[in-house]
Amino acid sequence: MKRRDLFWGVVLALGGTALGVVFLCIAPFAAVAALATRTLARHAAIAAVVTMWFFNQAIGFGILHYPRDVPTLGWSAAILVASVGAALVARGFRNPFFAFASAFATYEVTLFAWGALHGERGGFSADIVAEVFVANVAGLAILTAIRAALVAVAGTVFYARR
Repeated sequence: MKRRDLFWGVVLALGGTALGVVFLCIAPFAAVAALATRTLARHAAIAAVVTMWFFNQAIGFGILHYPRDVPTLGWSAAILVASVGAALVARGFRNPFFAFASAFATYEVTLFAWGALHGERGGFSADIVAEVFVANVAGLAILTAIRAALVAVAGTVFYARR
């Protein structure tokens, strides 16, 4: 992995994690997945998404003291699968809008399926999904602005996907 990819992947992971704190535990996984797949090689994009998931879980379990029980660990794993799945699906779209839309849909459908399998569908009301969507759109806009600033400062080093 090239240093620029490593740097940008870490910026995405830390930025997404910080936005999850700002957005009161709505981490913009779909936004990070979509942007990572548009700007990084596949393995680097997946690494950025997994790193964000790890940071997010470290905050949840280490600082916020999430319960260490089977249902919570199951949701943690489901978020990882949904996030990586979102990145893999988004990679198939050249258009950034479709990349984001597919990432968001994949993320939400995966989590909905996990919840349905375990009788936990309360977190998928229209209001909650809309709130998650808005957080992801805002996250995508903020992270895209950070990328634009990096491109302005460092030139083409951060410009195109490899």
